[in-house]
Amino acid sequence: MKPDEASKVLSVFEGRFSRLKEERDNLRKAKEALELSQPEHLSASDDRMQVGLEELQDLKVSVE
Repeated sequence: MKPDEASKVLSVFEGRFSRLKEERDNLRKAKEALELSQPEHLSASDDRMQVGLEELQDLKVSVE
């Protein structure tokens, strides 16, 4: 795959990943508002999600 094609594909994944993270954040906030979870409690999956997004962004930079 050519670098410009790879960059476009990574951009698509980055957008999807960012939207997924935003949806998870909104769900976490809704759970907090309904007192279904602890305020500002980040789970291990939230941490993994953040790490995954950062790795995707790093990969995108290295392709460009």
